[in-house]
Amino acid sequence: MADTYTDNLGLTKISRRKGWQEAYNGNMETLGKMFCVDNDGNMWFVHNAIYDPDTDTWSQTNTAIASTATKMAVDGSFSFLMCAAGNSAITWVDAIPAPLLSEQVIDADKDWNQKSITNLNQMSANFMKAVTGDTSRKVYNNAVSTTSLTYVLVRSIPVPLDYVPAVFDNDKNKSSTFKVSFNLYSSGGGYSCGKIYVNGVAKSAEYYTATLTAPGTTYTVDIPGVHGGDTIELWMQNHTKSNSSDAAVNTYFEIFSSDSVVLGVIGSNASPTW
Repeated sequence: MADTYTDNLGLTKISRRKGWQEAYNGNMETLGKMFCVDNDGNMWFVHNAIYDPDTDTWSQTNTAIASTATKMAVDGSFSFLMCAAGNSAITWVDAIPAPLLSEQVIDADKDWNQKSITNLNQMSANFMKAVTGDTSRKVYNNAVSTTSLTYVLVRSIPVPLDYVPAVFDNDKNKSSTFKVSFNLYSSGGGYSCGKIYVNGVAKSAEYYTATLTAPGTTYTVDIPGVHGGDTIELWMQNHTKSNSSDAAVNTYFEIFSSDSVVLGVIGSNASPTW
């Protein structure tokens, strides 16, 4: 009876022939040229490559063509490897090299997950953005107060033009977020009330306390949407005071941002503090 063969590998179906030993050995030769387990336990699927376990080396069966392999490591990882033609002793290299950044198409924002970009020669960008953080940019420890029953400006801190960009095309993603901490207490009576403003517009909730002794109560709030040239402001009032001399008092005011950003418009160098 004529031999019949399996698909793909073309192995002889030995149960259909009388001289099955030869067919079996031929099948093993075919499989042995395609599959291998090296001395470290890694499994290989190869083309045009023979492994020598005694020397732990590879050689090309036919040096006229390239050798290729898929390595399935004991740790579960996969590698796709190759060796160019003309190498009787094989040195495997990655068949899929790491992509060059210059070949990538950047079509969306990327979250770097707090990873660093190191050894950078030069950067060209439209702006640098500061995000909220714990590096102090400006701090005041002097006392300011008001006896006003309505909100009035008591502190105004300009953001340097070169710290964050001044032109944004109404794109809030091109602004910066700063963290502001401040204290409040009441001198005499009533409620000491405070809000954080930017350019005369309220940007925080109202904070208030009836505490009569310093340092009173300290509040911390993130203020987004801040641009170069804006002013970060503290407005206060004394509410429900019983005497005309009762005042809302502030003795601590501090602005923070990320310590990872000290540049604003590219080409300038803004000081880490204001």
